Amino acid sequence: MNKDSVDSFIENNLLINGNMFVEDLQANFQLISNEVRNSKILVIGGAGFIGTSYLLEILNFSPNKLVVVDKNENDIVEVIRNLRSLPDNKLPLDIRLEPIDFGSDEFYRMLDRDPKYDIVVNFAAYKHVRSEKDMYSLAAMFDTNVFKVGKLLQYLANDPPKHFFSVSTDKAANPQNFMGASKRLMELLMISYSGMFKITSARFANVAFSNGSLFAGHIHRIFNNQPLSCPNNIFRSFISSKEAGLLCVIASIIGESGDVFIPRMSLRKALNVGDLSEQFLRHLGYTPVFIENEIDARNFNFKMSNNDYPIYFFESDTDGEKLVEEFYSRDCEYTVEVSKALEVVRAKGHDQKELLEKINILKMMFDKSSFDKNSLAMLIRDFIPGFNPIVKGKNLDNRM
Repeated sequence: MNKDSVDSFIENNLLINGNMFVEDLQANFQLISNEVRNSKILVIGGAGFIGTSYLLEILNFSPNKLVVVDKNENDIVEVIRNLRSLPDNKLPLDIRLEPIDFGSDEFYRMLDRDPKYDIVVNFAAYKHVRSEKDMYSLAAMFDTNVFKVGKLLQYLANDPPKHFFSVSTDKAANPQNFMGASKRLMELLMISYSGMFKITSARFANVAFSNGSLFAGHIHRIFNNQPLSCPNNIFRSFISSKEAGLLCVIASIIGESGDVFIPRMSLRKALNVGDLSEQFLRHLGYTPVFIENEIDARNFNFKMSNNDYPIYFFESDTDGEKLVEEFYSRDCEYTVEVSKALEVVRAKGHDQKELLEKINILKMMFDKSSFDKNSLAMLIRDFIPGFNPIVKGKNLDNRM
């Protein structure tokens, strides 16, 4: 297995009308170029999968200064190695990669000493439903996805950048899990500041083979001669890493303040992830062998398998897992088609003072010694009426 085999699988099995993002970029090229060329850019969470994709695309527009912040020390080292190894090196002379948490005291000391960025983009996030397990993981999730973003917005409002962008998720639309609810709260926070400076966001589908995704996990399992395991009743839409980078470049510059960009999902068919897992094995030259339970899958004899490969299918029965994702919230005012590949959701705003007071109450709940998911869900309904998380008593850690 190599990068070309994965790329060809993505191109042939996951994507529809993939050139539309390139066409959108070309249509907005002059506007984006005018805003980015010679600018000072801060990228938060830039060592993650989507953040790295954004960096690869934004460098084509010749920023003057680039500061990348990510608390993952190993990944941020790999980012600079990757960027400096590209044949067409477009890095600005003034580039700095900082292995720090964007909510830390050190982060704000850095901003105090080196203020006023033209463009600030944020990719730091808890993005997996798998992560919402208990009071500890939920507290960490809301801290990163909500409270730290709110603190950053308050700081930037004193001397605003020309553009602020923070990535959201399709799970923020009519959320049925706490991760999606945290990202919807982030959107509401951003909208409340959108009258003070230019703020945009984007929801999009699964990024194919992104870190922590099902298909990235498949690669690890295959390298380690371990069985594949996946639900056969879940449908998802996909975009490639390049499309994710292009989408974020476009959405971070164009549009009106408060806009939430989404791919035009009429162009993106939802696909059964079980069927795709089987197709992926066949694409790599394996013959799938369908196993009925985890025990038999784990005990599969790889030494005797020739090209056979075990795969265990199950029906999803874990907390927070929608069978099909959505992109349009019930509380949105309307959507606007802005390009071939993108639409914009324009949502109702909240009174900022009232919103911040409610978020402070939410933060105080996390500061307590204990709470449960039911009390957290009740409080979130003050922000998101009708929020009713799917609770089945299991999370994905109960699966292979």
